[in-house]
Amino acid sequence: MLNQQILHLRSEKPTTLYDWNDRVPTFMGAEAFHKVDYLFDHFIEELAVLPDDAPANQKLQLFQSAVEDVNALNEKYKFFIEQEEGEEVSEFFNEAAETAGLNLEVYENQDITYQWRRNW
Repeated sequence: MLNQQILHLRSEKPTTLYDWNDRVPTFMGAEAFHKVDYLFDHFIEELAVLPDDAPANQKLQLFQSAVEDVNALNEKYKFFIEQEEGEEVSEFFNEAAETAGLNLEVYENQDITYQWRRNW
């Protein structure tokens, strides 16, 4: 069964933010924008199908994979995620972590992305 709280994160994706829709596509290109948007959707779908009692390490694997995918897209498209966008992406993943029942206090800088992200 899909977790509706997790699915609600679709409206919180950085790519749905007003600034991203106006600002980011102009310098990153439509292709990169759509790929990162798809990545967020795919991450949300994978997280939403996990059972409520899924172990933390299973959830963490999804976060690690998604953050590493963001890294790869960022490198492929010439580092379109700058400081402001990076903060927004981190906030999205941190909100997803809390919604999924993970305790951010146990992660460095209380940021679930910190251990895997590169250049954003």
